[in-house]
Amino acid sequence: MKKVLLVNPYIYDFKAYDEWMRPLGLFRLAYELQRFGIEVSFLDALNRFTWENGSSKEKAFGTGNYQVLEMEKPTIYKTVPRRYKKYGISDSLFLDQLEKLGPIDLVAVTSKMTYWYPGVQHTIKLIRQVYKKVKIVLGGTYATLCSDHAQENSGADLIFKGPITNQILKQILNLLELNPQQQIEISKFNLHFPIENLPYGVLCTSLGCPFKCTYCASQILQPDYQKIPLETVFSHFMYQYQKGARHFAFYDDSLLLDFENNLFIFLKELKKQNTCDVTFHVPNGVHARYITKNVAQVMMDSGFKTIRIGLESIDPFIQKKTGGKTTTKQFENAIFFLNKYNKDNAKIGAYLLVGLDDFNFSYLKNEILWLKSKGVYPNLLNISPVPSTELYQQYVKDFPIIEKEPLAHNDLYFNSLRISDFYTKYQELKNIINN
Repeated sequence: MKKVLLVNPYIYDFKAYDEWMRPLGLFRLAYELQRFGIEVSFLDALNRFTWENGSSKEKAFGTGNYQVLEMEKPTIYKTVPRRYKKYGISDSLFLDQLEKLGPIDLVAVTSKMTYWYPGVQHTIKLIRQVYKKVKIVLGGTYATLCSDHAQENSGADLIFKGPITNQILKQILNLLELNPQQQIEISKFNLHFPIENLPYGVLCTSLGCPFKCTYCASQILQPDYQKIPLETVFSHFMYQYQKGARHFAFYDDSLLLDFENNLFIFLKELKKQNTCDVTFHVPNGVHARYITKNVAQVMMDSGFKTIRIGLESIDPFIQKKTGGKTTTKQFENAIFFLNKYNKDNAKIGAYLLVGLDDFNFSYLKNEILWLKSKGVYPNLLNISPVPSTELYQQYVKDFPIIEKEPLAHNDLYFNSLRISDFYTKYQELKNIINN
């Protein structure tokens, strides 16, 4: 039997927190490989529950801190007034877990933020210490958006771009020297969760997003909007629930689209199963235009405790300029209904974009105060140049470094290039939020 190791890599950044973060791409690949009789192992460099001296203290709704180690800043970050860290388990523990796995035929590593690539590099270097001749493939966000850089710098043998496809699955089977008789066709987003410790669960009812915001790479990472069969979503929920998960985060980019025929049916089915002891969370911004009276009531009655709305700005010009997915009136209606049915202190937040070309510090302060007056927590979202997006194409003309060095995509660093005294202003905004 062929054996494949799936690896979730380290993070290198100024900030990182486990807010319901799971590598769904790896979990999907795990399911597809098992269909062909392949044994799958999973090694999570970010595992909060296997520290050498204990584990991370669980915080609200299963979230928590990663183990950290302060690192020397890359030269490009020398002016950033923050500590640069490696997030994840110790190298010795990672290597020890690798040694215990025994022979492996292929290693597949995922990736997330483009500027986290030093974590990918470090992970692959550690893997090479144990599996010197085994092929390593790399997929995920960094591999898709910066494929040339990943090919030259990650240390992987092969780079996969985009979501898992029939062709990618075929390439993996070829690397394993397998020639299955059955047709190679991926399933409708079935997942295998190769982990036992589940303080929280993750769910997805759809892939992709019908909107095309100027700063977002959703349509590049997942070109087609697709609904996931509800029976599949329900099976994912029940598996994680039976493993102990009681807090669930939705990963959808457009969770409330076609609510009556999608999320509503799922939540209605859960009520029949007597699973009322769970909480739900939406870290990705939902669309205000879809939050009607009925939607708000159902969400609150179903145990949604974290709801964030993608507002971006209350300025109509900025709303239209960044994609036109919401208006201030739609947002106000959504907040009215959510507050009306919020009987259990659910945390309602809204994302505000920081660092647009027409950045107005005073206006942004007023937006924060306006949100707080409505009982909404302002979640600051710093603009970052995401490769292949419309906004990136504008920025690369003035900041060619972002085309050559993904570290320059870091939101704190990039905004410091463009906004005078950015760190002081950003801290002042955070102080206004927290006071």
